[in-house]
Amino acid sequence: MTSNGHPANYTSLTDATPNHVWSYDFVEARTHDGRKFRMLNLIDELTRECLAIRIDRRLRSTDVIDVLSDQFILRGVPDHIRSDNVLCREGIAA
Repeated sequence: MTSNGHPANYTSLTDATPNHVWSYDFVEARTHDGRKFRMLNLIDELTRECLAIRIDRRLRSTDVIDVLSDQFILRGVPDHIRSDNVLCREGIAA
Protein backbone atom coordinates (compact mmCIF):
# COMPACT_ATOMS: atom_id res chain seq x y z
CA MET A 1 0.00 0.00 0.00
CA THR A 2 1.10 3.52 -0.76
CA SER A 3 0.82 6.41 1.70
CA ASN A 4 -2.54 7.44 0.18
CA GLY A 5 -4.04 3.97 0.67
CA HIS A 6 -3.80 2.72 -2.91
CA PRO A 7 -2.19 -0.62 -3.79
CA ALA A 8 1.45 -0.36 -4.81
CA ASN A 9 0.61 -1.20 -8.44
CA TYR A 10 -2.18 1.44 -8.65
CA THR A 11 -1.93 3.82 -11.63
CA SER A 12 -3.36 7.27 -10.99
CA LEU A 13 -5.23 8.91 -13.82
CA THR A 14 -5.01 12.47 -12.47
CA ASP A 15 -2.19 13.46 -14.85
CA ALA A 16 -3.31 11.10 -17.58
CA THR A 17 -3.47 11.82 -21.27
CA PRO A 18 -5.07 9.78 -24.05
CA ASN A 19 -3.07 6.58 -24.59
CA HIS A 20 -1.78 6.69 -20.99
CA VAL A 21 -3.78 3.68 -19.75
CA TRP A 22 -5.68 1.10 -21.78
CA SER A 23 -7.91 -1.57 -20.26
CA TYR A 24 -9.22 -4.78 -21.72
CA ASP A 25 -11.81 -7.22 -20.49
CA PHE A 26 -14.01 -10.03 -21.71
CA VAL A 27 -17.80 -10.02 -21.90
CA GLU A 28 -19.73 -13.22 -22.46
CA ALA A 29 -23.25 -13.44 -23.88
CA ARG A 30 -25.52 -15.88 -25.67
CA THR A 31 -27.32 -15.76 -28.97
CA HIS A 32 -31.10 -16.16 -29.19
CA ASP A 33 -30.59 -19.92 -29.63
CA GLY A 34 -28.39 -20.19 -26.52
CA ARG A 35 -24.96 -20.42 -28.13
CA LYS A 36 -22.19 -18.67 -26.21
CA PHE A 37 -19.95 -15.98 -27.67
CA ARG A 38 -17.30 -13.77 -26.13
CA MET A 39 -16.23 -10.20 -26.75
CA LEU A 40 -12.81 -8.77 -26.02
CA ASN A 41 -13.15 -5.03 -25.41
CA LEU A 42 -10.18 -2.64 -25.37
CA ILE A 43 -10.70 0.93 -24.14
CA ASP A 44 -8.68 4.06 -23.42
CA GLU A 45 -9.40 4.75 -19.73
CA LEU A 46 -9.23 8.54 -20.01
CA THR A 47 -11.33 9.12 -23.11
CA ARG A 48 -13.46 5.97 -22.68
CA GLU A 49 -13.00 5.42 -26.40
CA CYS A 50 -13.48 1.84 -27.50
CA LEU A 51 -10.27 1.04 -29.33
CA ALA A 52 -11.21 -2.48 -30.43
CA ILE A 53 -13.80 -5.22 -30.04
CA ARG A 54 -13.01 -8.81 -31.04
CA ILE A 55 -15.95 -11.20 -31.10
CA ASP A 56 -15.72 -14.97 -31.40
CA ARG A 57 -17.05 -18.18 -29.90
CA ARG A 58 -13.70 -18.71 -28.23
CA LEU A 59 -10.99 -16.13 -27.56
CA ARG A 60 -7.44 -17.22 -26.81
CA SER A 61 -4.43 -15.40 -25.44
CA THR A 62 -3.14 -15.03 -29.00
CA ASP A 63 -6.32 -13.08 -29.84
CA VAL A 64 -5.52 -10.63 -27.04
CA ILE A 65 -1.96 -10.27 -28.32
CA ASP A 66 -3.25 -9.71 -31.89
CA VAL A 67 -5.67 -6.98 -30.80
CA LEU A 68 -3.05 -5.24 -28.67
CA SER A 69 -0.33 -5.41 -31.33
CA ASP A 70 -2.71 -4.05 -34.00
CA GLN A 71 -3.51 -1.07 -31.75
CA PHE A 72 0.18 -0.53 -30.92
CA ILE A 73 0.81 -0.13 -34.65
CA LEU A 74 -2.16 2.21 -35.15
CA ARG A 75 -1.93 4.31 -31.96
CA GLY A 76 1.44 3.69 -30.38
CA VAL A 77 2.13 1.84 -27.14
CA PRO A 78 0.32 3.10 -24.01
CA ASP A 79 2.17 3.73 -20.77
CA HIS A 80 0.06 1.09 -18.97
CA ILE A 81 -2.31 -1.75 -19.83
CA ARG A 82 -4.80 -2.83 -17.18
CA SER A 83 -6.60 -6.18 -17.02
CA ASP A 84 -8.00 -8.42 -14.33
CA ASN A 85 -7.31 -11.47 -16.49
CA VAL A 86 -4.27 -13.72 -16.53
CA LEU A 87 -2.89 -14.86 -19.87
CA CYS A 88 -1.62 -18.42 -19.88
CA ARG A 89 -0.59 -20.90 -22.52
CA GLU A 90 -3.58 -22.74 -23.97
CA GLY A 91 -4.17 -26.19 -22.56
CA ILE A 92 -2.60 -25.54 -19.17
CA ALA A 93 -4.99 -25.55 -16.24
CA ALA A 94 -4.96 -22.32 -14.28
